[in-house]
Amino acid sequence: MPFDGLLKADTVGLNRCSISVLLASRGIQPVPEDVLEQHKAEEIRKNPPSFFHRHPALHRLSVLASCSATIASMAVFMSCRITPPSNAAIVALAAVMGCLLTTVQLVAFTRARRPASWQEAQLDRNRAADLLPPPVLDLVDRIDDGANGVRFLVGTLYQEHVALDPYIVAEKFDHDTKTTTRACIAIWDGDQIIGIAKQS
Repeated sequence: MPFDGLLKADTVGLNRCSISVLLASRGIQPVPEDVLEQHKAEEIRKNPPSFFHRHPALHRLSVLASCSATIASMAVFMSCRITPPSNAAIVALAAVMGCLLTTVQLVAFTRARRPASWQEAQLDRNRAADLLPPPVLDLVDRIDDGANGVRFLVGTLYQEHVALDPYIVAEKFDHDTKTTTRACIAIWDGDQIIGIAKQS
């Protein structure tokens, strides 16, 4: 065919170009970088570390104080058994002990929630249908024809093993500049699309 050489040259060019050139050739305008950075910063702000993680010394002091108060109340309760106390005193001491024991459990076993952090992992195409909303999956299929060296990274906000608000980035090596180029193509939360590349 007379145009086979042109098609082959075009394919080779797309294999070697940056991700922005490849997306432009597909009529796709990625999510602006500042939109992604703003989203990432906002999610970090909305998921701060817990109070006890920011103040570990106060956490240890609270555990010590609540344990000491519980032991002291138990000592008072035991000393009251020597001289028979009134029913009201017994009820009051039992209530104080119950509150202090609850405080010990809450303070001692409350997890010091760590700061949230973004982590990126390569998209497993075999699981893409389960991980990506349909519009995002369609976009990934449009970008990736298996021949242009594009890989997809899913960024997820993790906090204590809880995954929040992912985004997906297309990444490609640019042979001209010898650098890896990236472009965000979608941000979502469950079934809600927060931002997605424009298509023409």
